[in-house]
Amino acid sequence: MAQVTVLGTMMLIAHGLPVEIRITQQAGVRLVTALALRMGCALVLGMILHHIYSWGNWLQQPVELLWQPPAQTDDSLLTWIISQVKALQ
Repeated sequence: MAQVTVLGTMMLIAHGLPVEIRITQQAGVRLVTALALRMGCALVLGMILHHIYSWGNWLQQPVELLWQPPAQTDDSLLTWIISQVKALQ
């Protein structure tokens, strides 16, 4: 669970990078600076959270998935197309 939490936190920091970097460019910040700052902060926070969760032995149990799609034994293209059409209905 700790890995999922760390990854989710890092994704939240850098979730809308293309749009937000363009907006910061309009404000006068250089592209490389804004990109390096956001990615660097995401990585540093990810490392900090990883070490905190490992040190405190928090969230170390396996993730319990609440929903799993049924396993398909037929991997043909036709089966995939039919399942996509059913999902659209």
